[in-house]
Amino acid sequence: MGRAACNRAPCPLPNHAMRYSLTRAALLLSSLLTSHPAVAQRATAQPVNTALAGERPLVVPLVRGPGHLRTIRVQVGGDSADYLFDTGGGVTVISPQDSALLRCVPGGRGFGVRLTGEALTGRNCANVTLGIGQLRVTTDAGVMDLAKMLGPKAPPVRGLISLNAFAHRAVTLDLAHDRLIVETPASLGERVKSMAAVPMRIATGEHGGQLTAYVGVRAPNGATLWLEWDSENNASTLMAPFALALLGGDSASRTSDLRVSLAPGRDVIIPVLRKDNMIHDGVLSAGFIERAVWTVDLEHERMWVGPVAPVLALDSVVGNAHPAPPSRDPVGLYETTTMVGGRPQNGVMQIRRENGKLVGVARGVGEDDSLVLYDVAMTGDTLTYDIHLPNPLPIRLVFDGLTGRGTWGDGGVKRGGISTAVKRR
Repeated sequence: MGRAACNRAPCPLPNHAMRYSLTRAALLLSSLLTSHPAVAQRATAQPVNTALAGERPLVVPLVRGPGHLRTIRVQVGGDSADYLFDTGGGVTVISPQDSALLRCVPGGRGFGVRLTGEALTGRNCANVTLGIGQLRVTTDAGVMDLAKMLGPKAPPVRGLISLNAFAHRAVTLDLAHDRLIVETPASLGERVKSMAAVPMRIATGEHGGQLTAYVGVRAPNGATLWLEWDSENNASTLMAPFALALLGGDSASRTSDLRVSLAPGRDVIIPVLRKDNMIHDGVLSAGFIERAVWTVDLEHERMWVGPVAPVLALDSVVGNAHPAPPSRDPVGLYETTTMVGGRPQNGVMQIRRENGKLVGVARGVGEDDSLVLYDVAMTGDTLTYDIHLPNPLPIRLVFDGLTGRGTWGDGGVKRGGISTAVKRR
């Protein structure tokens, strides 16, 4: 699922290799294990969760790995291991190693579909019991070597924990602070008092044994589009072209920043990568989910979201509508365009002054993450700075009034190209 071109602003590399090449594997894993919301129904057989000791919610630490991937510590028999935590996974997955450790009882065949609709089947182990902190869950589990699929740069995991492990419970996901909270009835009521209710529904898959949550987003024509809530989507939010169009976005653009309303008072900008030939309306990214605290009641199909942190965008920063030219004052907000592989990549850049020095950040349209600018300097009409991906790549822009033109990298001989910026505020 790698991109043909990077979308950072400015953008020194043509794909996500500057972070980690895990996007394709993580999305493949998620799509391999999930189902389409059109088949959503109440499950006839759900995992059995033991009660929590005491009345306090259970706080489970998550560990951030490469990109936006998170792992969770799981007790497996008399052993413990790191598993991926994946709200879009649909089912629990164990490794062949853990299958042998738990003396797998062969169960029925699992069935699912990839994002593109390709059918997949696999073997299950029946009545697998795993521990997550004080919580014990018994469920059927798929068997897969995730470490082999994700590759050497991924965290060394032996399985996957999905929402299926928390069936009939309420959980709060706070990715910004790397924690999952299993709520009690009392803590749930207190938690959601200051949150906004969000439309949601649950898909249980073709055989009723999966559990995946979808967030409902209302289109201007009154239709509701359903976006998979996927904490292991390591790319940007994926959106089908027809869904982009219905939500008022540009379905012809590969990347875009889409403004949507999650709930009254929760209008947000979602960086989006258009995904053709996808069976879903959309798949939310971990980067987007990180911007808020989310609570989901899996027994009663209810979801709430807290305040959503903004991303750097042209309309999200208050500033002077008639800015001074950068040669007089470089502090401000810039619209940028970077040529990568012959394609224009649009973005936004902010430069400010801290402790007497110029500092800055930049974000590409359609990208969740902003990048820090290093060694920012304005000399006469020339603005220079570096982006480290992972090695320093210099950018040099010469301004005529509010518009600057120049190069990134070496200008294109080995690793570089043309870059422009226009100061907007």
